[in-house]
Amino acid sequence: MAKNIGRFNYYVGAVFAQLYQAFPVKIQVDMPAIIGCTESDETYASGFWTGRYLSTERGIVEDFTEEFECLRATMLWLHETGYLLGRVGATSGGFEGVVTLSPKALELLKVIPAALADEAESRSFGDALIDAVNGAAVDKVGELAGDALSYLYKFGMESVTNLAG
Repeated sequence: MAKNIGRFNYYVGAVFAQLYQAFPVKIQVDMPAIIGCTESDETYASGFWTGRYLSTERGIVEDFTEEFECLRATMLWLHETGYLLGRVGATSGGFEGVVTLSPKALELLKVIPAALADEAESRSFGDALIDAVNGAAVDKVGELAGDALSYLYKFGMESVTNLAG
């Protein structure tokens, strides 16, 4: 799989997990947490965003501009395709994503996929995403999100609503 698709799937899953936990409240998506960084003394220079953050994994300040651009594009795509409700876009202070799940996204995250239905405690896509994000299972987050989006595409919104409801 292309690197950008894998990263896109991970970001979709991580955004969905944050929003599923907070639903129905609109929240500011915690982009640094999704990417794996925190602000540093170098994040802003002379009032301008530099893209330099402290990596939570490596403990050093690095340039995360590419990761933020990919996450922004992912959030815009989710908004434009009807998965997110709220404000997504550029602001005078940078980028804003104050959103909640749309009905389409919520119903999708409530579906219990066949692969998870065999487990002792059947879990929905949403619950499985939260577990994967909390367990730092990056590959699993991307896999679940990709499966969820593919499911919606293959079977259509009507089947998601029927299965979840």
